[in-house]
Amino acid sequence: MTDTWDADRLLPLRDWSVKSIASSLKLEPSDIDTAASFDDLGLDSIEIAVLASGLERDFGLSVDPYWFYDHPSIDALFSALPGLLAEASEDRASTNGVEA
Repeated sequence: MTDTWDADRLLPLRDWSVKSIASSLKLEPSDIDTAASFDDLGLDSIEIAVLASGLERDFGLSVDPYWFYDHPSIDALFSALPGLLAEASEDRASTNGVEA
């Protein structure tokens, strides 16, 4: 069975990500432009990896850090995330011999 991630379910993760990025950059969450690229925000690869691991730690969500480069803004990442998570879930299921 595929775990479904819709916009309502992703909203707390998106909010957490904005707060985490703001904290890392010593800004207020309201100062974060969610359409700006992670690079334009000033995030480096270490901060991206920390963000990805935080999503896994706090939400049990396995996020490939490369997704941040393929979808290089908060808006782009969270628009693509439902499909990325579904695809990852299907890949894990097929690797384990289980139908997603």
